[in-house]
Amino acid sequence: MDYHFKNCPLAKLIPFFKAQNDRLESQEIALDLLKAKHYSLEMVLSSITETLETCDIRQQGTEVETFGPVSQTPEPYDATTHHLLCGHESLRRDVERMSMEMSNLDAKARLMILNESLHTKDELSRANAAISSIRMQLNWLTSANHQGGFPTRSHRAPATDPHRPPGLQTPRRLSDDPRQEPKL
Repeated sequence: MDYHFKNCPLAKLIPFFKAQNDRLESQEIALDLLKAKHYSLEMVLSSITETLETCDIRQQGTEVETFGPVSQTPEPYDATTHHLLCGHESLRRDVERMSMEMSNLDAKARLMILNESLHTKDELSRANAAISSIRMQLNWLTSANHQGGFPTRSHRAPATDPHRPPGLQTPRRLSDDPRQEPKL
């Protein structure tokens, strides 16, 4: 027998066949579970449709035709069906609320970005105006200096007045005009 297990090509496939059988058994168990879940979901779905149809009939009256088969004895809500319907409605409301909040947050974010860009543009325009003003003043000062409108350091008047006594002489600022008389 040992000789046969070592030399027979089919005997060498025994571990592979065992693994396949194990897999097949686990797949059959999973299939049975799925069938049970499918059956329970079908039952829940049929009870939900029947409940909805009976609710429609109660709300609309008996003169309105229904769009599906209606059982002669309407079943009342059982706990699982009622729980599922309430959960579904609650989730629908939550999704609608979240959607509204997301759209509100999106609008607020866009408005905030727009406000920030407007503030930045205002600050840049103020900075550009200040730079332009400084440029104009600098050009005015340099052109006035070249035309001789302002005295330079070599043409500046002495800091003290020779006609005053030494204790009363005050130093002059560079911006003071040498011809300007002190105010009394």
